[in-house]
Amino acid sequence: MKQRKNTNWKTELNIIVTENNGASSRRPNAVSSSATQKKRRENLFSAFADLRALGYKIESVRNLRTKHVKALAQHWIKEGQSSSTIQNKISILRVFCGWIGKGDMIPESKELVDGDQVRHVTRSHVATEDKSWSGKEIDFEAKVGEIAESEPYVAMQLELQRAFGLRRRESWMFRPKTDTDGGMLNLFRGTKGGRARIMPVKTECQADVLKRATALAGNGSMMPAEYNLKKWESHYNWVMHREQITRKGMGITSHGLRHEYVHDEYEGRLGVKPPVKGGGMPDMGTDDINAQKHMISEGLGHSRPSIIGCYSGSPKTRVPKKKACPVNMDAGGMAVPASGMETMASVTDEA
Repeated sequence: MKQRKNTNWKTELNIIVTENNGASSRRPNAVSSSATQKKRRENLFSAFADLRALGYKIESVRNLRTKHVKALAQHWIKEGQSSSTIQNKISILRVFCGWIGKGDMIPESKELVDGDQVRHVTRSHVATEDKSWSGKEIDFEAKVGEIAESEPYVAMQLELQRAFGLRRRESWMFRPKTDTDGGMLNLFRGTKGGRARIMPVKTECQADVLKRATALAGNGSMMPAEYNLKKWESHYNWVMHREQITRKGMGITSHGLRHEYVHDEYEGRLGVKPPVKGGGMPDMGTDDINAQKHMISEGLGHSRPSIIGCYSGSPKTRVPKKKACPVNMDAGGMAVPASGMETMASVTDEA
């Protein structure tokens, strides 16, 4: 009688993850970030633990089947997890299937659930609400001024996020003295997917923010010298919670400042406010609209114009607002916020 191999599923999964987790799922020969590797590991162990709790005690993690993924999707929906969370978990399972030679096993997410549940497993790439600070009637200057009294580095990072549309990690790792050359920001530290970009300094507001950031950081990064990245992330998040810069607090995150930057660029380049601020269709052709959106997208560290909809919304679902804030253009063609927002800054949600 053939003896069954008794391998603990956690041990087997750990071996597979350790052997494959470093590889990027999108770019050949590239290495995944530590954050991506951590997220994959945690989600995979959680998914297989959920399977066992649901009664699917598969002997080997390599025996994962489509029916198991369907069961997990149903389970996550019943738990009330968001569509973006579920989509991320399914994506990680797809990566795992590629590691075990089953790359085509998991179909499109909508095929894993019943027709009336599709909305629970598909993400909308068009904003339906204004996530900017001004959209929540938050006085950016006042709030950042308060934070600066006890947390000057955090306050300056928020200003960099607002002035240049930086992601929060980019604003942490940015070295203003060495990463700036000839009025251009060379952004490559902490960028998403390792995608580097060059950001021009075109407004007096941006120049002022950069000057003050350089004075604070000296020869270093925008993190205090005694902090490493992991410790600073924890401290930064603590400050955000203390200041109620959370969805449960004031209904904003520091990523909302990136939205603010996009809204200014959108109005400056397309001539109308973004739909989430009540704007309508731009008075230009489709090709011109896409060209302008592509330029905004490149400045954010993305490559496709469609990503702008995540920040601006769509004219089909525009949200009327009570009041409008005029945006001017400087000589270089960059959007300049109206008075009351001379000093720029940023927020916290990643895209």
